[in-house]
Amino acid sequence: MLAVIRQRNFALLWCGQLVSMLGDWVLLVALPFYVYQRTGSALATGAMFIVETLPRLFLGSVAGVFVDRWNRRWTMIAADFSRVCILLPLLLLHGSNTIWLVYVVAFMETTLSQFFTPAFGALLPILVEERHLTAANSLNALGEEMTRLVGPSLGGAMFALFGLNSVVLADSFSYMFSGIMILLIVLPASVSNRIAVDVSPERSPALRVWHEWRAGLRVMRKERLIAVLFIITGTAMIGEGAGRALFVPFLSQVAGNNALIFSWILTAQGVGGVVGSLVLNRVDRLIGSFRLVALGALAAGLCCLIEVTFPRLPVVVICTMLAGMPVVFFFVAVYTLLQRRSQDRYRGRVFGAYLNNNTILLLIGLFVSSFLGDRIGIRPTMYLMGFFYFLAGIVALILLRPFWIAAQQEQEVTQPVHT
Repeated sequence: MLAVIRQRNFALLWCGQLVSMLGDWVLLVALPFYVYQRTGSALATGAMFIVETLPRLFLGSVAGVFVDRWNRRWTMIAADFSRVCILLPLLLLHGSNTIWLVYVVAFMETTLSQFFTPAFGALLPILVEERHLTAANSLNALGEEMTRLVGPSLGGAMFALFGLNSVVLADSFSYMFSGIMILLIVLPASVSNRIAVDVSPERSPALRVWHEWRAGLRVMRKERLIAVLFIITGTAMIGEGAGRALFVPFLSQVAGNNALIFSWILTAQGVGGVVGSLVLNRVDRLIGSFRLVALGALAAGLCCLIEVTFPRLPVVVICTMLAGMPVVFFFVAVYTLLQRRSQDRYRGRVFGAYLNNNTILLLIGLFVSSFLGDRIGIRPTMYLMGFFYFLAGIVALILLRPFWIAAQQEQEVTQPVHT
């Protein structure tokens, strides 16, 4: 990891994202509290999350077309500085009469993120060598887990002490800082981020977008590994959705509605994620990314099944912490394999479709588990989380086996022979 963080371009990107993710967590905690305080409505509060989901659901895949058209570095810079401006109207909030501003800002901010996120995934392989991709993604995961530990507490404290405006300004600053860091990145003159696309004059702009979007889908269908990774991740995301919908009610049954214990469990999950991020690169070198996908999903599923089967507080705390490690293993390994296998000219569309696929299947898990939770009970429905993660691991063992055998054979051929 140290070799990667010493690289100037990656260090700038990583520092910018660390501050930006911290700002996101600060606002993510404070804004729902503000909406609920002003409206007293759970529906109004939940509507904010629904509004944030819509761009991920309908725009993610199409945004990848434009990411592959445009200069990816400048796309990220423009998205960051635009999000600074978009957040500022939240400073005008004054009571329930202006609460509609929250929904407008949430929708527009998430819309811009649909361009930033695929551009980030597509640009990273240009900034670091392929052999350092796992280490770079591990550091990104480490930053995400660290901000997950600090951000909620910081956001709650700022909101309680200084009000919503302080949180809005903090998140705006975090986007500005990220944009400046990306602006300082210097790419080699030989590297061009603007990908050649079909600009034939006989097609209208809408038809060109449609053509390029379908071209990206054809690549994903033809490239079997990408299709397999989508299937595996989608299976796990159904389980992730089930867990997100019922985790709080499940913990309430275990911890007796004790908010302090609930915070301990969330902290334990973050600690597991941090540890997993720190050791991931070494584990990847030992067993390889293909096996890491399968074993990560299996281990995460096993931890979930154990804590639901034995719903005792010590078991839940330990299993939640342990599950944080294989979950990081699983998603970082999938992300790295997608970066390695995707052609650069299609990489934006691949990551746009990846995010879109995950969102759809996450929502399926959320809706199914919410429906079943009221009818068959919280604990029986929570088994879905462990089941689908475990199923994703089994699917990975079967479908990825030819790829890791081929990778192992290729490695043996390229290794020098010592006499």
